[in-house]
Amino acid sequence: MKKRLLFSMVAGMFVLAVNAQNTPSIIKKVELQNADFSQGDPVTTTIRTYDYDMPDNGAGSDGEGLFGMQPIEGWTANYPSDNIKVMNTSSDPAREDGANAKDNVLGMVAVWGSDIKYTQEVSLPAGDYMLIVKVFNGAGTGTLTKNNMGFATADKSYVSSKTTYPASTWTNDTIFFQLAAATTGNVQLGYAFNSGSGSAPHLFIDAVELYQIDP
Repeated sequence: MKKRLLFSMVAGMFVLAVNAQNTPSIIKKVELQNADFSQGDPVTTTIRTYDYDMPDNGAGSDGEGLFGMQPIEGWTANYPSDNIKVMNTSSDPAREDGANAKDNVLGMVAVWGSDIKYTQEVSLPAGDYMLIVKVFNGAGTGTLTKNNMGFATADKSYVSSKTTYPASTWTNDTIFFQLAAATTGNVQLGYAFNSGSGSAPHLFIDAVELYQIDP
C-alpha cells in the first residue's frame, strides 16, 4: 500500500510539473492600437455581402447601405471598400460590422473565395510571443479555406490552426510564435472562405491581446 501511495504521489507531482511548464508566464504586454475596437463609432447601417444588393443611385449608397471591408481605426483592410455598386463582385471580400449593447466589436464574414485581412504593423524584439484573439461565431460552421488570425512577416506567417469556430460560442484563439531576432511584421485578423453566407462563419472579435512570454 505504501508503495502504491508513493507512486500515486510521484505521478501526481509529475503531472503538476508538466502543467506548470506548459503555462507561459507573461514578460510584458505589447500595446496595440485600438485592440478592443473601442475607438470609432460602430456601423449601424446594413452591410451587404454582395455589392449588387446595394441601392443603385449611380454614385454609391449615400449611407443607405454599405458593402465590403469598412475602415477600422488602427487597422488596415487588404481590400478596403469604396461602397460603390459594381456588378462584378464574385471575388470581392465581404465584411459585417456589429456591436453589442456595451462594446464595439469587429465583425466579418467572407464568402465565395474572399480572403480578408485586417492588419496592424508592430515591431517586436527577439523572443517568444502569445497572441490571443477573442472570437464569437454568430452563425455558420463551414470549414475555412484559410485562417488568417495571427502574426505575419514578409517571410513567414504564424496563424491559427483552427478550421472551424463553433456557432454561438466564444473562443479564445491562441497563437504562439518565436522570433529569433528583432522583427517588424503584422498582427492580422481574418479568414478565407469559399461558399455562401449561409455556411460562412459570422465572426465577431471583441479584443486582441499580444504578450511577450517566458515559455
